[in-house]
Amino acid sequence: MPREFDLAPEAMHPHAGLLEADLASWVRRAGLPEDQVLRDGVARLTAGVLPSARTERLVALARWFAVLFWLDDRSDHDQADPEEVGRTSRSLLAAMTGSAAAGPLATAVGEEWRDVSEPMSQEWKARALKAFAWHGEALAAEARRRRLMPTRASYGDLRPWTNGVFLYHLMEPLHDVQLPHEFAESLLWHLIVHTASDITAWRNDIASAEREAGSGDLENLVLIAMRTESLTLDQAVRRIDDEISARCEDYVGHERSALEQARTWCAPERAALRLVLNGIRSALAGHARWLSGSGRHTAVPPGDRRHPHGVRGVDVAH
Repeated sequence: MPREFDLAPEAMHPHAGLLEADLASWVRRAGLPEDQVLRDGVARLTAGVLPSARTERLVALARWFAVLFWLDDRSDHDQADPEEVGRTSRSLLAAMTGSAAAGPLATAVGEEWRDVSEPMSQEWKARALKAFAWHGEALAAEARRRRLMPTRASYGDLRPWTNGVFLYHLMEPLHDVQLPHEFAESLLWHLIVHTASDITAWRNDIASAEREAGSGDLENLVLIAMRTESLTLDQAVRRIDDEISARCEDYVGHERSALEQARTWCAPERAALRLVLNGIRSALAGHARWLSGSGRHTAVPPGDRRHPHGVRGVDVAH
């Protein structure tokens, strides 16, 4: 079965170095923690996800990555206030929809949204804004159940949205195309986007499992497998790695179905679909490669490879 690395060849945008300098300047203006953004390797992630994009599109995606990482960091620690998490996301959404911005970050996000959405249809804007809104609500819901071990089902309800499904909708303007509205509202497109999100979320869960077990952030599929199936950490990692491979196979199947469906479309619509699907493939492969060298998920000290019942102070969420 395929892995993410099999979906696209390894490549890096030639302007990755310039991107890091631009991103550092932008996060300072937006009031984000520059050291954290640079340590996370956001520029390297973006350059691997969009290796052949126009430079201005590369810059745009890096800024959105920085914002979504920052939102995630505010919600995934013991002191996270669910109400504050929700308010922060709603303030950014308000700036994106035309309300007066409250602070430098909201101002910067509003400007980025206007730039990326200006050529897009009202239908696309509504679809992308809904995904951004649900991202914020999911982060707040996740903060409310801190230190509750989710079931596999309750994890699946939130994880695609906390993982930033919004970013997959950005694949269209970042490639200067738009998918046909009927297809973008279809079950098949939903399956493509959510299968891709599962792949990156689960790979991320493997990378962050030890750190999150120590910090009390239990929205992690590896930790769920450890507890519900009485697995060691190493066994759970292998289990989830196999599930990722199966999801990669699912993704290839959904992609094949979409291309078959597109045979009846006009040539520009078929070309748009190919660009977006190739962009998603590149994103899946680039994300997996980035994780191998990112400092974003620095683990807890090694040696404490816990049995599921060694994750203490945990209840199961129903």
